[in-house]
Amino acid sequence: FAGQHYNYLCGCNDGNRHYSGANTDTKRIALSWVPRCTGFVSFLCSLFIIRDIFRDKKKRVSSYHQIIFGLSSFDCISSLTWVVGTAVVPEYQWGQETGIEGAYGNQLTCEISGFFMQLGLFGSTGYNFALSVYYVLVIVNSVPEFKIKTLRKYFHIPPIVIALAFGGAGIPFYDNLIMICHVPPYPEDEKYLVYVLVVVPILLALAGCMLNMARIYWTVRKQSHASRKWTMSGAISSRTPNDDRNNNSNNHGPPTLDRVVFWQAIFYVASFTITWPFWIVSLLRFETTSYVYFIFVATMVPLQGAFNFIVYMRPRWGQRVLQNQRLRQAARSKKSSESHSIPKKPSEQVSRHLEPVDQEQEGCEDEYRRTEMETTETTDTRNPPSVKAVEEEEEKKAGEADFEAQGTTSQDIASVSEAEAAAAEKALLPTEPSASSSEVNPMSNEPQEQSSVLQQRAEDYVSSDNQEQEQQKEGEDKVLSLV
Repeated sequence: FAGQHYNYLCGCNDGNRHYSGANTDTKRIALSWVPRCTGFVSFLCSLFIIRDIFRDKKKRVSSYHQIIFGLSSFDCISSLTWVVGTAVVPEYQWGQETGIEGAYGNQLTCEISGFFMQLGLFGSTGYNFALSVYYVLVIVNSVPEFKIKTLRKYFHIPPIVIALAFGGAGIPFYDNLIMICHVPPYPEDEKYLVYVLVVVPILLALAGCMLNMARIYWTVRKQSHASRKWTMSGAISSRTPNDDRNNNSNNHGPPTLDRVVFWQAIFYVASFTITWPFWIVSLLRFETTSYVYFIFVATMVPLQGAFNFIVYMRPRWGQRVLQNQRLRQAARSKKSSESHSIPKKPSEQVSRHLEPVDQEQEGCEDEYRRTEMETTETTDTRNPPSVKAVEEEEEKKAGEADFEAQGTTSQDIASVSEAEAAAAEKALLPTEPSASSSEVNPMSNEPQEQSSVLQQRAEDYVSSDNQEQEQQKEGEDKVLSLV
């Protein structure tokens, strides 16, 4: 390994030292400070997760949060090694100046840094695998929380023991890797060391996580198909017109608990997959990897704690988004109900409209009497007698002649006719409204009935929307309560 670093002294590599492709001072400074910045961000994110779990009593006793606590603790360790960076790299090695940007350490500091680097790597890997096993127990096997509490020691003891074992096993082999101290890629006859101490264990743990995710995916897929089949059969057998509106507004319904937990597990495994495997590739191809790839590694590998922070906060952010959606939906429903609602006291408005109706009715009756009197007085002057009237007059005269023959005078006939006319006029005239009828007007019942019907319809519409919102809220709260 020393020959690979100092072969430029004998003319190899065109007399240029291998510095992970950094052939200028600017590139060397960037290669030294980029992992420090990203490692510091990751350290703060992991520290926030630890603080958030430690301050909540319910989270401290939760199996899921205890696993996340252990994962974040080892992420803090590995992030701190990246923050320290080249400060612990030996300034002089094998009698030669290393020339590493910001190197002020020695072989002892390099070995200590390598130990904590290995400890954080295997600790976070072990807890990622333990987290995938936890999700298998919850989703695939449906193990309740009180039974998982009896298995807690198996979630914590193996990752800690494995991390300490591999960290101690690599102490004789930790060396300078430009950006940090870790197990270097030795020549071909000793290259098995990097496979035994780093590559194979990490790949086995990653394969185990992928296998557990496949089991979870298959279980969630079967449950989703069964639920969809049952829902479709029920919808066909009992379908109402309101179902069309509900299906248009929410075609898929609220997410199930297993589906949400499955995606949470996928994101945790993804945060591990997009970080440490790139470091493994850089160890295997240390001499041939370009400067761009090393900058990419220096950016991504220290960020596992930041990615875990995003996954950890994802349910909380999702819950806030749902709350904002509920507030906006409630505001829209309130606005819609106000536009379709009836005033709270419609009887008052109806009575105000009915009062002039009663006065108008009384005026109409008086006008009818005056018109009738004027008509009877001016009929002879304004309307000339018609043929039918002349015939009736002749018949009347003939009848009077008959009555005179029988001893009845025309005055008697006139008196009788006047009495009959008065009776007929009295019958034709509309009667005066009584006191009881003026107090209770039958016309006022119709507007009151119409207003009550409209008000009942508006209340039914608002109540149906409120029931839908409550059902959706209960489903969402149930999903988010266990994530």
